[in-house]
Amino acid sequence: MPKYFLAALVGSAIVTLATQPALAGVPKLKGTYSYHSFEICQIGLSFNKDGQGDVINLQPLGNNHIGTIVGAITFGGTATNSGTATFSAQKISGLPFKTNGTPSGGFSQGAESGSGNYSNTATTLTVDADTFVVSYSNILNGLARTVSFMIRSRNNTCFETGTLTRET
Repeated sequence: MPKYFLAALVGSAIVTLATQPALAGVPKLKGTYSYHSFEICQIGLSFNKDGQGDVINLQPLGNNHIGTIVGAITFGGTATNSGTATFSAQKISGLPFKTNGTPSGGFSQGAESGSGNYSNTATTLTVDADTFVVSYSNILNGLARTVSFMIRSRNNTCFETGTLTRET
């Protein structure tokens, strides 16, 4: 790979973003979107030191985990900028490290589902109390077909980022 390939790619993306026309109104969300996200939380550790200053008794603290979610979210009703959203997904998550070569709880997999009220603006998607920063693309007749999103947790120790892609 050429040495400056990544710099050229990033520079091209910046020029493309800077030259895109402004959206003609807030894109609407309607129908079912495939959902994929990645979540990571900061790792908090406690430890002691032995007489030689070596770290011993390393223990995880708090909500330190990584995870990924794959599923579907449906924005109900007519294509508007608010309504009810329902989702169903599978999540794999666990602690992102091993202690003494042993997995710290390993990874688990399970189903997640729920529903909530949503509203969206040109730069945000709010579902109940969670407000995501969003970027819309592939807009057809005012309907967003792709939504990239990110959110930082309320306690600022985790973040989630992902993409919604309209299925039909």
